[in-house]
Amino acid sequence: MKTIAKELLEKAYFKKLKETPILYTGVELEFPIINLDGSATNHELLINLLDKFTDEEGFTITHTDFDGNTIEIVSENNDDTILFECGYNTLEIAFARTQDINEIAKRFKKYFSVIQPYLLENNHSLTGLGVNPFWNKNDNTPVNSSRYRMLREYLLMAKNMDSEFRLHSHYEYPTYIQGSQVQFDISKGQLTQTINLFNKIEPAKAWLFANSYMWDEVWNTGISRDILWEDSMHGILKENVGVYDHEFIDADEVLESLVDTAIFTVERGSETYYFQPLTVSEYFNREEIKAFDIEGREAILVPDINDLKLHRSYKYQSLTKRGTLEFRSICTQPLNATFSTAAFHLGLLENLSSLDTLLNQYFFFEKYGSDIKKLRRKFAFFNLSEEEKNDIIKFSNDLLNISKEGLEKRGYGEEKYLQDLVIRVEEKENPAEHSVRLLKDGKSLVDISREFANIDALK
Repeated sequence: MKTIAKELLEKAYFKKLKETPILYTGVELEFPIINLDGSATNHELLINLLDKFTDEEGFTITHTDFDGNTIEIVSENNDDTILFECGYNTLEIAFARTQDINEIAKRFKKYFSVIQPYLLENNHSLTGLGVNPFWNKNDNTPVNSSRYRMLREYLLMAKNMDSEFRLHSHYEYPTYIQGSQVQFDISKGQLTQTINLFNKIEPAKAWLFANSYMWDEVWNTGISRDILWEDSMHGILKENVGVYDHEFIDADEVLESLVDTAIFTVERGSETYYFQPLTVSEYFNREEIKAFDIEGREAILVPDINDLKLHRSYKYQSLTKRGTLEFRSICTQPLNATFSTAAFHLGLLENLSSLDTLLNQYFFFEKYGSDIKKLRRKFAFFNLSEEEKNDIIKFSNDLLNISKEGLEKRGYGEEKYLQDLVIRVEEKENPAEHSVRLLKDGKSLVDISREFANIDALK
């Protein structure tokens, strides 16, 4: 029943929200790994990279795949985690929370100084693109673990869905798209306003951070990740993915929206099962569920109150079970702008009243309307008119000024991480536009990947 679902979700997602939390920042960075000869990556080489960290850099193995290969390691010093995300061609670094972005940047540069030379010595490289440029050449086999094999089988269910859903056929997309995610500790009292305001700026973020052009596809957009997420099995239930289509009045309405998110996988002992997505309320109203294990064997499951263990929302502003708010709509950025994502969001969060004042009767929404999903898609396209381009750039610049002011108040010097965004506004070109321009100018995908791997400007 809906009441039971709501009670379980409140316990899972609201119990760790504090009244006056210390503002910690958590950063998760995903990077595509490419073979510099333009062919498929060498998975054995990449697995050896994680073993190098355990042998030489003070990391401990926390997960292996079914073949015994290392797929996740954690630092003995600070709980930073390095892992393969979905497939073996994406490396994720998840940093332990801190109050100062500079601390995370310092650790990132240390890890990068080990990772990149090793890869380059073997004709591979990390790069700062939101879609692996060789997605159609790589072996996109999922990481050989229950979680990722389940996810692939779940996404393949799209083949049998009715045509009315108009789902794409990139069933393995999680293995070749990369994002830059940031989480902040947040109070229950601040939750509603924060979600509303950050949801409202998604059109500007779409242009400012666009960096997931889908190479060798016909999509005329700098953010293919929205299409890949929203037009897949993840997006069949619209409350599960993307932007919110309305503003929330209070935290109870946020909780109500979680009731309509999807549940599609549960664990029973050591087995992981998946099934057609159901809203959380519908799931707990069923007496039994027809499900499948990762080998495709059918099973009948009875819903259990512990089945929210694997549940999560994929909205672009998502409340987590850690008592944090996660921002997850941004593509991986060029490496020299790696921490622009965290800095941008943190500055706005620290200057929320100014953000609220800006967006109240803001010209952009009076001119273009308030359909945030439509506007996010629109301003990620490459064919904006001059007037539209100027308007979205003004929107972006206004947000940058507010973010910079918020960061300056903190006194950590974190506003320096906004500089690459300032340059984008000045040059009127985001990373996706820049990469496509390079491609049209005759640069190869390897050339573009090398340019987006430049870390020299990250000070």
